Amino acid sequence: MAILSPDGLCLECAGTPNTPDPTPFVPSDPLSGAPTASFGPDRGAGRESFAPTGTFLPDAPTVTAPTADGLPLPTPPAGYEFLNRLGGGGMGVVYLAREQASQRLVAMKFLRHPGDQTSLDRFVTELRALAKLDHPNIVRVYGHDFLRADPYFTMEYAPGGPLSHAVKGAAPPAEAVRLIRVVAGAIAAAHAGDVIHRDLKPSNILLTADGTPKVADFGLAKQLDHLDSVTRASGALGTPSYMPPEQISQKLGKIGPWSDVYGLGATLYHLLTGRAPFVSDTPEEIIQQVRARAPDRLRALNTAVPAALEAIVLRCLDKNPKDRYQSVTELIADLDRYEAGQRPVAPELTRARRAKLWVVGNRNWLAVTAGVLVLLAGAFVLGAAYWPVPKPPAVEARVEIDPWDAARKELAAGRSVTLVGAKGAPARHNWRVRPATLGESPLNDGACYFESVDSSVLELFDDPGIDSYVLSMDVLYHGTRPRGNGYVGPVFGITEPDGANGRTVFRHYAVVMKDVVNGSGAPARESAVRVMDVTWIRQPTGLPLPNVATFGWAEIPVLEQRPGPWRTIRVEVSPKAIRVWWADAPGAKPQLLADLTRADADRFAVARLPPRPGEVMHRAVPPGWTPRRPLGIWAESAAVAFKNVVISTNPPVP
Repeated sequence: MAILSPDGLCLECAGTPNTPDPTPFVPSDPLSGAPTASFGPDRGAGRESFAPTGTFLPDAPTVTAPTADGLPLPTPPAGYEFLNRLGGGGMGVVYLAREQASQRLVAMKFLRHPGDQTSLDRFVTELRALAKLDHPNIVRVYGHDFLRADPYFTMEYAPGGPLSHAVKGAAPPAEAVRLIRVVAGAIAAAHAGDVIHRDLKPSNILLTADGTPKVADFGLAKQLDHLDSVTRASGALGTPSYMPPEQISQKLGKIGPWSDVYGLGATLYHLLTGRAPFVSDTPEEIIQQVRARAPDRLRALNTAVPAALEAIVLRCLDKNPKDRYQSVTELIADLDRYEAGQRPVAPELTRARRAKLWVVGNRNWLAVTAGVLVLLAGAFVLGAAYWPVPKPPAVEARVEIDPWDAARKELAAGRSVTLVGAKGAPARHNWRVRPATLGESPLNDGACYFESVDSSVLELFDDPGIDSYVLSMDVLYHGTRPRGNGYVGPVFGITEPDGANGRTVFRHYAVVMKDVVNGSGAPARESAVRVMDVTWIRQPTGLPLPNVATFGWAEIPVLEQRPGPWRTIRVEVSPKAIRVWWADAPGAKPQLLADLTRADADRFAVARLPPRPGEVMHRAVPPGWTPRRPLGIWAESAAVAFKNVVISTNPPVP
């Protein structure tokens, strides 16, 4: 599962213009490592050159040269020879290789983490998109091998490198339009094949030896002719500086061809100014700018840009998808009008439109200022009308009712309480262990969702206030991180007794599920629902691996795709026992997973805490079972959506 930032972005996509790639691309001779392309000011000639100046050597002898980053090259697959490392990111790495049979140079892409199912799914998505599209300005795929432990596919090699490395500073407007016009034609062909790129930016446009642009990196592509479980379940995807608002949140609009129009406009903005439309030190700040601020005026950054071209770029970058070009062909038509000297359809940036953009970019400040002015004006009018102001009668201060206090009163009266509804966030919550990303499900169904990088416990109720209750919850498993356990599910009976050396024992009961195994080699038993008694040792550096006792278990068939279906978990808690039911779908007949007495629970706790050398904490025994303790939901290196979290005094399921 891709790990998301607090705004839902995967770590690979959340990079900023100030953060270099882990293995930056250096256009180079495959043998010597010397640069082969220059796409910026030609300092020797005193002029600007926009064509590569190096030489493509398809017939070079088979010699392994040192890479530009100084790192050794791994052993290549049979039939290939590695010549250089071209670049890479958080998901994959690309090598320059030679097919020994044909002596053809190819770009060979491998996964960094082959066991990560989400990365593998995106890898396959990119391969299928490239194989489906046949266009001279889209990188062609040659071959693949997915039977290996480290799958790969080979692509057309573009020796000119990415446009982001070739362009130095602002490009002349005529050359920038020529380049983006070619790229737009390729994207229009992709849309005709029902493929939306969703990650258009200068680094995903490669150049051939003669400077011809080719669109690459379709790992985030959305294919409209079938359901795409990867893109539907992965949250916000893309690079913040070039990403349209609707890819941050679908509340801001639906993703469609107009989303790639935004990416083309952002790339053209970069070509004309030498920078992205939105820049900042952190991805979170960039995301806020994308959502609410107009980009810096293009002609203020480059006075050589004509007003008509600025108008085209601004229409591409409109925050409302309905106000952009609705297709790439519409954008191409306006670019053709501009190049022909005709007036484009996009409205120029008049004073009125500049004022509108200024209002959009400063609406929060304007709202606060307007509110203050209204209050001041109201105070002045009232003061003038009622001077001297009589002493107002005493008004009882309004007391905010705590949702948890209100829930306890409802339960004490015998009524059920909904802690989390079918849609929306919890009425109140508290992070007991490691805060994580909390928000709306990426499936756009309104369900609550959180994703943990390590282990996170989200407290939903601090104390039911009654000795016997039933907790029910619908849970949807979204996936796990590489090498993570991937447990998700409700927890109850949380306790934190004091321990030695200022540390504490953190203990809870959990009903956890995992219906998608992480990696193809994991045993089938990993895909199961379990009832567990979990004890951690909380230390200054965090929580170590837990001690776990499992007293209820049922195997779940391994799913081939994520996310899986909704599951229902129901727990009956009383001073004398814990009973747990499991239903593999909402409304299905539940099956009993565990029936644990209080004596059993206390015996598990004592048996699992033997002394360990140098670990005084493990001699501590948590207090015995009692139902009046906090409850919530746990995710360990995984993501989970949950809804219909209800606590009641209803009788147990028969």
